[in-house]
Amino acid sequence: MSGRGGKRARQDGGGRGGGGGGAGGGKKSKYFQANSKATLPVGSRGVLVSCIGGKEQYAAKDSIRILTEYYDRLKGTEQPAASDTSSKPADISSAIADEVAELQNPKGQLFVHHKVNVFGLIFIGFHTPSIHPTPSEVVQAAAQDVLKTKQCLSKVCMRFMPVEGVCYAGLEDISKLGKKVLAEHFPPGDNVPVTTFGVLYEHRASDLLKRMDVINTIVDCIPQPPYKVELSNPKKTVLVEVMKATAAISVVEDYKLLGKLNLRELSMIGDNDDKKDGTPSNAAEKPEPPLAADAVTEGQMLADSADPKQSDIVPSPISKVIAPDKSEQKG
Repeated sequence: MSGRGGKRARQDGGGRGGGGGGAGGGKKSKYFQANSKATLPVGSRGVLVSCIGGKEQYAAKDSIRILTEYYDRLKGTEQPAASDTSSKPADISSAIADEVAELQNPKGQLFVHHKVNVFGLIFIGFHTPSIHPTPSEVVQAAAQDVLKTKQCLSKVCMRFMPVEGVCYAGLEDISKLGKKVLAEHFPPGDNVPVTTFGVLYEHRASDLLKRMDVINTIVDCIPQPPYKVELSNPKKTVLVEVMKATAAISVVEDYKLLGKLNLRELSMIGDNDDKKDGTPSNAAEKPEPPLAADAVTEGQMLADSADPKQSDIVPSPISKVIAPDKSEQKG
């Protein structure tokens, strides 16, 4: 190949190795889209689904299938009456609005895949005619079914995070959306039963906000009393997801009991009948080792993790204590 041809090939991103910023090759073009500004649509609701990296398209199909199944279970078999589209719109503005809605969702689908251009993450928007079932209700129904049947619903989808509202990633916008979303889950009143809650904050591709500022903003939106903060195992968990320049809020019950909504791991919980408190089923056959054996293991871990030169100069005090035990075991 001549020098001019080789230079042209390198400019086009071709050749063996495929690196560079060319449009035709490169590893980044396989995982990232051209529009890096794509994010959650403000004012929308749906489900954020984490999946195996590089399998976003397959995960979108599986997610829509799963959400459609459990949405129909909660909604029932009755279908809403078809609207009469033959009648003319009342004015030009309504006609334009109907045309824009049709262009955005031409097939009239209830669930639409929105690209967020984050590796291993997709967003399925809810275009349902009614508010209920909400994304949280659909995801909780799927998680409860998986917890009962132990059947994995998808090979590529893992965690389903409901989104009941999306706003811009600002404390004022989060406070406004929080009051709107949380009002249904935490109604004020004296006769309301005491319920514990917690706030879980996560962020992806964004460092605009501080964690405690967001948590305190959400806590201020919930009346206290009758609701109390509990960090260990709250009855209701407020999920706050900040991604790029947007923030999503939702409320889930029994978040930890449902495996943090990871349907794939939830299907593998409780495979052993004797495994109730985290101990293996063969705990009776293999009794717990004595304290000296525990110290041996800990001393070995410290010796392996330490610098070899420093371990020779300053030996671990634990290893000194357990040295006679090792010799007794060998003898």
